[in-house]
Amino acid sequence: MTSFDREHLAQAAGSSSGGDSTEASSQAAASARAAGFDLALCMLGTFTHLLSNAQALASFQCISSALRPGGLFVLELAHPGRPSRLEQ
Repeated sequence: MTSFDREHLAQAAGSSSGGDSTEASSQAAASARAAGFDLALCMLGTFTHLLSNAQALASFQCISSALRPGGLFVLELAHPGRPSRLEQ
């Protein structure tokens, strides 16, 4: 968790009227999404679970809309000639 996340979580928890931590976390997440992200990660080949080009495109569009201008998207994929870390 980054300091940005901690600050927004604390603010959401402070403004919550008797809500639980789930409500505060949801408010913090909504605040962070509205602010945008500098970095998005897709690790350990999870992208390969998408079953169609349409799903892949929709994923890229969603990630793009969540990034601030100049934000980065890191997509980790296994090299086709090597077994993945999970298979080792």
